[in-house]
Amino acid sequence: MSKTVVRPSRSDAGLGQLRLAFVEARPVVQVIFLIRFCAAALLAAPDLGPARLPRLLAMATAWFATTWVIYLINGIADVAADRLNGSRRPIAQGLLPINAATRIAAALVIVALALAALVSPLALVVVVLMLAVGWFYSFGRWPAKNHMPAF
Repeated sequence: MSKTVVRPSRSDAGLGQLRLAFVEARPVVQVIFLIRFCAAALLAAPDLGPARLPRLLAMATAWFATTWVIYLINGIADVAADRLNGSRRPIAQGLLPINAATRIAAALVIVALALAALVSPLALVVVVLMLAVGWFYSFGRWPAKNHMPAF
């Protein structure tokens, strides 16, 4: 009796990698970032009406993509240390290849920048600054995470 091997299609593999990238970004932390964003939006514009909802949703999605990118690049930067520490995160375990995580992060950067640019120039500046802080925290010659008290 022969066994049939079922391989996932390319799209199934892509969705699986996207799911693993989200797990890498710590879903609970992402929800906390979105709650903070919503709280700030409501404090800044308590009279939020239906006319402002599309911009709010666009910026919330841009912010979500931004924070997701930051956690992905941190996982990429920390892969060696995470493997030594026995981390159960997808990149450290080799379940999410670094090149796949990098491609997903690049796509999320494009989404974040495009949506923020649609919202306003200030929104774009805020997203760029957040991405820069995330990058400099994890990468570069002297990552900020290695030079900050309590890290």
